[in-house]
Amino acid sequence: ELDKYIDYYNNERIKVGLNGLSPVQFKYQSHSIT
Repeated sequence: ELDKYIDYYNNERIKVGLNGLSPVQFKYQSHSIT
């Protein structure tokens, strides 16, 4: 149950402050820009 929530939180949840990206997507995008 907790594993599912953590997976959702990091991979599927959309964050307005991250330009509509999930935290994982934002992390990879920010690394590819630099």
